[in-house]
Amino acid sequence: RVMNKLTFRNDGEQQQQQRKLSALVDGAFDRPSLGRFDVIPRQDFEMQVICAKNDIFKGRLFTVEQCEQLNRMAEYHAYKSIATNSIGAGWTNEIYTLTAQHMQCKNVPGMLSTTRHIFDQLKRELYPLFNGRIVPCSIEFESDSEPHLVKYDGKAKGTEMHTDNSEYIYITLNVVLSDDTDFSGGGTYIEAIDETIHLKQGEMLIHLGDLE
Repeated sequence: RVMNKLTFRNDGEQQQQQRKLSALVDGAFDRPSLGRFDVIPRQDFEMQVICAKNDIFKGRLFTVEQCEQLNRMAEYHAYKSIATNSIGAGWTNEIYTLTAQHMQCKNVPGMLSTTRHIFDQLKRELYPLFNGRIVPCSIEFESDSEPHLVKYDGKAKGTEMHTDNSEYIYITLNVVLSDDTDFSGGGTYIEAIDETIHLKQGEMLIHLGDLE
């Protein structure tokens, strides 16, 4: 599997995106108040099968508004970290070697608590996708550094072909938080199906980590 090269739009469009990300987009994750006997509404992930043979799926994890709120939270945290000279708290290239800049979600105030109910539901709905290959109640984030954010710039050239893990059964989940009109190229090439999969803002790609 390989992440393809990204090409970003011109400076004017980048400035417009910066203004958009700095705008206040609160409440995107708000949920209605529930009574004692009310059932928590289920989110529709709009799951689609890309390749049943190789267990490759696509769906929607976040709305556009939710993506914008997460982007704003991350960038605010990064700028604040620079201002306070907090080492390693903002964007860094020291966590992973295959991509440009990274930030652990646990370091962004409120990001994990804001998205926890969505990930909890997703975990429950992943088991039937893999037809008994995943032990019930076993899905957890791989490590304390997950989930994490990845930020590319105009110099990003993608990654080499790789697997995320082949020793154990891992599930890889990639989500696009950026507006897909702000860049060209990109996508994830999967050798098993000889296809590059492109996602729109808020969509996710799901497959087992041993897929190259």
